[in-house]
Amino acid sequence: MPSKRRTQNQYNGIPTKRRSVTGCLSCRRRRKKCDETRPNCKACIRNFLECMWPQDHNVKQSLPFALSNKKKLSPPCQQDKLESGSVEFNLFLLKDAKFLKLKSSSVRIFDVLIADTSKGVIFRYDSPDCNHSTLSAFESDDDVYGLSTNSQGSEGSNDAFTEDFDPPKGDVSCEHLDLQVDPFPQIEVPRNALIHHPHDSNSFHEVLDNTNFATEKTFDSLFRRCKNKEIIPDNEFNNIDLENFAFYACIKGYIPKMTTQYTHQNLTTAAAFIPQLEKNPIMREVFLCCGATYLAWNNLRRFQNMSDELYINCKILIQNFIDKNDNYADEDWLFGALQLLCNRDKNALTATEEDAKWHLMRAFDIIRLRYYGKEAKNFELSIIDIISNSNLILRPEERTLIESFIFQYSVSILFIEKVDELPNPFTIFKILNVVLKCRVYNCEHTADWMSNPILGPSLDSFELLAKLSYIGHMQLPLNRELSERVASLRKMCDYYTPAAPSKKMTDIQWQNFQINSKAGIITSRACWLFACKLLDFDSFDIKAPDIQNAVKKVLDGCRKIPTGNRVWGILPWALFVTGIFAVDIDDRTFILGLNDMMAERAHSYNGFRISTFLRRAWASDNAPNFLFDRSTLTRVNM
Repeated sequence: MPSKRRTQNQYNGIPTKRRSVTGCLSCRRRRKKCDETRPNCKACIRNFLECMWPQDHNVKQSLPFALSNKKKLSPPCQQDKLESGSVEFNLFLLKDAKFLKLKSSSVRIFDVLIADTSKGVIFRYDSPDCNHSTLSAFESDDDVYGLSTNSQGSEGSNDAFTEDFDPPKGDVSCEHLDLQVDPFPQIEVPRNALIHHPHDSNSFHEVLDNTNFATEKTFDSLFRRCKNKEIIPDNEFNNIDLENFAFYACIKGYIPKMTTQYTHQNLTTAAAFIPQLEKNPIMREVFLCCGATYLAWNNLRRFQNMSDELYINCKILIQNFIDKNDNYADEDWLFGALQLLCNRDKNALTATEEDAKWHLMRAFDIIRLRYYGKEAKNFELSIIDIISNSNLILRPEERTLIESFIFQYSVSILFIEKVDELPNPFTIFKILNVVLKCRVYNCEHTADWMSNPILGPSLDSFELLAKLSYIGHMQLPLNRELSERVASLRKMCDYYTPAAPSKKMTDIQWQNFQINSKAGIITSRACWLFACKLLDFDSFDIKAPDIQNAVKKVLDGCRKIPTGNRVWGILPWALFVTGIFAVDIDDRTFILGLNDMMAERAHSYNGFRISTFLRRAWASDNAPNFLFDRSTLTRVNM
């Protein structure tokens, strides 16, 4: 019996055309008409499909099972073709989009956009002529002249930063911090762009070779027992590969504990560090060293020597790489390795602040060479102009690594003996602020308060911390000029307020924002205490009501942050300085408890050094003076 539609068409006199049963298999699968043009019909060409035909065109052939069920070739079939080397690629250049087509199946791969930070351009990977799309310039800032030569070549030669100590002239107020907490400009990603996201940090199989589910399960069980401080018999360690276990501990323990903020998935520490593993074998040695350091917290006898040996080897390998490669500043893995080892110096039992300085100096060389340039003629120009006119864009991992440097550099200044070997914070923050204002690729829809992956909304408070720490190295009591600068910085601390979010947030986001903002308030109040001591060095009264009120405000803010929250990772400096000014027994006890909690969270032996330092200071007649005792301060790794 004819169908209703066919009967109606016949009644209206409309001739009925049936689909050809001898057309291409692709059109038959899609139930579309085929003009039967060989070898490629117009419908397949129009829809960028592979035009498949029966082997014998005179015989009506049924659809293969895979095509008739609208399924792609199974992975084993594709793998066999890849292994046999029989895969052919056809590249089609179209007006609106580019597709890379495999003959094995109708797979579409869209434009791949690549950001070249050295040239400040974005270009399409499959573009025949590699035409560059230049971006618009960024906001500019005041000129900053004279960068140092390569500091690793002659340590202590940062003359441009140390000889001219003067910060920028002009009225200094709470609105003139160099590090402005502004959301970075975002680059809109075209709809047809293929985005490569970093490996999932939770996937152990992605980063550890020669492993299986049983091995991972064993490592996970042993790792949890180590974190719980269980006593583990030696025979259990003898039955596993210690290096692979240390590597596992770095992925599962060390890298996650470096995360201090709720941020975009591409700005996390895992996204910044883990993908660098495949860039250079040295990075694996760094991961092993950090993993062993993490495990040494609960098993010092077994893992401390392993950590120290790996650390020495890493420093040698890194220095050799720098000596042999003129373009070492272009290596993201090297920048990441220096940040990881600097962080390791702040947690390991045997590390010192001088070790951390070694890594900070080389990390700054990378920043200077990468974003400023090494040609002699460029040294006469302003870095602000160079960066602003280069249309520079950052990858997410670059943004995270730069902010990691800002944090580790800032908290280290107070404890380093020879601070003149590091760049001057009155200069470097103007430079880094321009870099932080650069556009960041593949971080679209990032909330402004989540755009700073390490310091969050408290970024600018660490500029106060660094500048006051730097002035703390000057001869005391301060001269009139330096006193005026400290007074201006103290005024900034008085008026410090975290940046307010510009968009509406959910209740959970608002709660996280408030917690992260408290870190900036706590840090600024600790800086205020330190500034008061700098201004009244000889006549400072630790028991003055305003001083003790400031101490209690800091501790009240600490009580509002949940125990174990990730933001504690950036608060050791503030708690250390506040502890120096605490006189109440209950306040001191509370501070020691918080210090133990932070040490346990980070697996950091620096917690013991901080507790020892505070107890010695409290036992003296003038605890605040310990903040200027270089021989004692160098024992603390912040």
